[in-house]
Amino acid sequence: MRFSLYLFAFKHHQVDYRNGDELASTLSAHENINIVEARRFDYQHEDGGRALFSIAADENVSSIDVTVFQLTKGLTDYLFELQQQWQLVLIDVQGDVKTSNNEDEHPIIFVLSQADVEHLPSDYHSPRCVLENKVMLYDYLSTSFTAWQRYRDQVIGRGNSQLIDDSKCLFELIVAPLPLMLRQQLWAKIQPKLVEHGVEDAFHDVLSSLDAQLNGQKQWVWLQVDVRDHNEVLWQAKAIAKTLDLGEFIDDERGKNDLLADSACLHALSGFDLWLSQFGRSFILIENGDTYFGFVVADEDVDNTLGLFKRLSLNGQAIRHIADDYAAAVKKSLDEAKAMATEKGLISEFPTDYPILKQDTAQSGVMIIPLEVSKTSLKNSVAEQANNALALGRIPLICLSAPWCEPCQDMFVVLHQQGAQSVMQQIAIILLDIEDWGAHLGSIDIQPSCIPVFFDVNVDGSAGNNSVNGNAWGEPADAIEIAGILRETFGLH
Repeated sequence: MRFSLYLFAFKHHQVDYRNGDELASTLSAHENINIVEARRFDYQHEDGGRALFSIAADENVSSIDVTVFQLTKGLTDYLFELQQQWQLVLIDVQGDVKTSNNEDEHPIIFVLSQADVEHLPSDYHSPRCVLENKVMLYDYLSTSFTAWQRYRDQVIGRGNSQLIDDSKCLFELIVAPLPLMLRQQLWAKIQPKLVEHGVEDAFHDVLSSLDAQLNGQKQWVWLQVDVRDHNEVLWQAKAIAKTLDLGEFIDDERGKNDLLADSACLHALSGFDLWLSQFGRSFILIENGDTYFGFVVADEDVDNTLGLFKRLSLNGQAIRHIADDYAAAVKKSLDEAKAMATEKGLISEFPTDYPILKQDTAQSGVMIIPLEVSKTSLKNSVAEQANNALALGRIPLICLSAPWCEPCQDMFVVLHQQGAQSVMQQIAIILLDIEDWGAHLGSIDIQPSCIPVFFDVNVDGSAGNNSVNGNAWGEPADAIEIAGILRETFGLH
């Protein structure tokens, strides 16, 4: 039985990196903590409380992973002391715990004061709660810990048999291309780790260190995603393709030089998944805290795999489903915009291929122009659309977005709402998808640090000096707030 928490450092909407050695020194100096290995510390209190604290291997860290084996008041007191000393935010990331009425409980973020809520990144959609003292923290954790124990007991049974069975089914889906003897050897290593370490860690420990040769070729079925290294993802994808005997996977490399590393990696995974589709295969992604792993299954096994995820409380999804979810969100946004604009008599025709509202009068609706990839240079394409917008009496703005960006999706929905209408009537948004244009943004003088982000536009198609990104407004996105920020940043009336 284990219960997972994370302690994160945030400041002014940004991850506040702390020195790992200093944090390790703080933990090791505590009387109830023993050093297990570098940056791993075992907490044991005389009242029976026990937990494992793990610090990232990077020199600068933003979080401590806390695995609670036995929750007591002594352990809770220490967690609260750490929060105060390091100004940390505690996140219950246990996952989709089912309540008595069978509703999902999303991870909850806890802060020490109401003011701290304003310092949380806007892309965290979970509920927030203020913990003013250690008693409040203990009351929550004890309730949540008990609920998680009850859920695990219901799912895996007292003998852990269901956990083993479901894990074995998932294991067989992942290692299907490997020889039987090798699969048996790997399972013999994984099974003893499941109950104590959890499915993600047990699989990762064994499959990520797989070092087996078959006909002179190393076997590879488990992809470790390093969001900072596009090439790290690519060579593993190529190795998996060889293990699956599908031939050589060749990426089109559009995202290789992307200024946003996350986008380049997502592009690589999406490209790999698209390539797999011709063989009836899909790429599945598992999120384990702030780390990601992936593997390949047959298309007909995707639903079964996601069902196993749910029973094993794993956070995972097919890459193809992520794209489908985005497309559905965009369609919903367009349908709502169309209905609103039609009701107000602003449009007589609504194109189905992109979200732009055309109008016959001086009154105007929402004008968002996605810039599709073409042989024309990005700068020339932006210049053309910017000048067209100016001719219509609009102020052109570049917006950089991505299909996997939830804050972007939320923003586009609210930009169609009544509260943003006065600003949206004045502008034309030239929408650049980071998946398509990431490698070319330097040509228009854009070096983004996050998305969504807006830039004004020069007549030659290059970005101007004024910009604002999604960190400037709160979460959830609010039409009036975003409109006000756009108005102030770009001098709108």
